[in-house]
Amino acid sequence: MRVFYAVVNKDEGSAYGVHFPDVPGCFSASDDSESLLANASDALICHLDGEEVPEARDIEEIREESKEDIKNGAFILAVPYVIPAARTVRANISLDEGMLNAIDAAASNRNMTRSVFIAHSSRREIEGRNRQVNTKIISTNARRYTIEARQAVTGICKVQVVVSTHNNSRSEFATRESSSYKNCINGLKRDYLKEESVLKEVETWLEELSAA
Repeated sequence: MRVFYAVVNKDEGSAYGVHFPDVPGCFSASDDSESLLANASDALICHLDGEEVPEARDIEEIREESKEDIKNGAFILAVPYVIPAARTVRANISLDEGMLNAIDAAASNRNMTRSVFIAHSSRREIEGRNRQVNTKIISTNARRYTIEARQAVTGICKVQVVVSTHNNSRSEFATRESSSYKNCINGLKRDYLKEESVLKEVETWLEELSAA
């Protein structure tokens, strides 16, 4: 496996733009931070298909070369590239028996062999395609709050809040993205999390997610 460092730019109101200083002509884009790594991995795979894989410089060289972009808000994203070896090797691994049974059941449901399922799942994890959305629902006398939180492999946090009345006659929706859950909530609490008890419960929940 080789890791290429990409430069990610985003102007207000636009999608994320990604380019690879070590892979000229390779570009990617994403509407949200959760898809950044997966989309960038796809771009690398397509661009390098059948081509000689270039050497990847270390992050400090990329950071120095891209310092003007970084000064204007860009950031560096590490993108793994699994170099095809065109041959299969045998590997012995040790797993809990219950986990092995679960893997075999999941593989069977997908018409895969155990080996293919493990390789497929591992690749999805490496390329950032497995993401978990955490949801919390809080009901008060007047409102129902549905909060979704997720942290992308890039480290960017996203919190979405839907506030509705119990009869669904009125609802409000807002999303914030930032480098931490705390910053997301700071951008939401004034207009969407006005009830002190709700705010405290959400803050505690997000602190637990951050610590997990």
